[in-house]
Amino acid sequence: MKLTRIQQKFIDSVSRQRGVDVRLLRKLLSRAPRWILLALTSGAAALAFWHSQLQPMSFVLLGFWFGGVLADVGWALTGHRLWPVIHEITDWQKVDQLVQTKK
Repeated sequence: MKLTRIQQKFIDSVSRQRGVDVRLLRKLLSRAPRWILLALTSGAAALAFWHSQLQPMSFVLLGFWFGGVLADVGWALTGHRLWPVIHEITDWQKVDQLVQTKK
């Protein structure tokens, strides 16, 4: 089976998580660089809007940032709650086989 680059990254990620107790805080901290980048870009735009007398747009951008953070938190919580089920039903021999075909 020929895997795309994204599929291969997913298989590698699942393979690394096997047998590892995935902590919720670790999942959230792995997303922190995205939050910082989003905060810098939306913060700069919000300041520009604020100084150009368009204060409501600043709050809209602040809402986008909070929405992005809350979406990531929601995905992390869902993944954390579903991991025991996913771990149980995953065919680990097939995962190992797909990892080996890459090498």
